[in-house]
Amino acid sequence: MSAVGQHLDAEISAAGDWDAAVVTLTAANGAVATIINSRHCATGYDQRLEAFGPLGSLELTNPTPAHVRHASADRSGAAGPYLAFFLERYADAYRAELDHFVQAVTSGRTPVPGLAEGRTALALADAATRSATTGGRVRPDGTLTTASAR
Repeated sequence: MSAVGQHLDAEISAAGDWDAAVVTLTAANGAVATIINSRHCATGYDQRLEAFGPLGSLELTNPTPAHVRHASADRSGAAGPYLAFFLERYADAYRAELDHFVQAVTSGRTPVPGLAEGRTALALADAATRSATTGGRVRPDGTLTTASAR
């Protein structure tokens, strides 16, 4: 994987973090995934997911209070504002996750995601941090695979 971050916000930079970052992951089969993060967004907590390939595409957009979009001669796809806070946007998802966790624990099953998935996510985040810091490509185990080209 490779990652690059920017330090345009002096306050965030002084805290030792990036205000925006782009991570590119390459799977063993050659498939590529890109993650784009930013600390600043005019629309508040923003998340979008897009996946596409030879058989089609999927898109997940930010939820809005109404599922109505407006199109006219001077605009296309105008919609109302996003729900203001991530707790409002994802209340149903958080409730479902908590229900799944309780059901798994009370029935003796391992919740999914579990410890292994959490460790994998942390390893990927650590590798991305190392890549952004060194300017090199990093394997998920943290091994630097190429030196900086910067």
